[in-house]
Amino acid sequence: MIGLCLRANNLVGQLGPMDLPNIVFINLFNNALSGTLPREWSSWTKIELLYVAWCKVVGCGMAIPWFFDALSRSLVVLWVTIM
Repeated sequence: MIGLCLRANNLVGQLGPMDLPNIVFINLFNNALSGTLPREWSSWTKIELLYVAWCKVVGCGMAIPWFFDALSRSLVVLWVTIM
């Protein structure tokens, strides 16, 4: 799988680890997902777009630095809205 688009699906729950080594984009826009960006996501070496805006992600201010550093070679767009 290279892409996953689950935007506006009324998904509820916490973000969790996903084993997606070849993922290029994930769009989780406009769901009721919560939690922080899972540390395991930093192993995605091909990710270019991560879109979790308008979710209820908390603690992103602390999670983004390590996440961005680990993915800085491939990540083109990181869109997070803290609600």
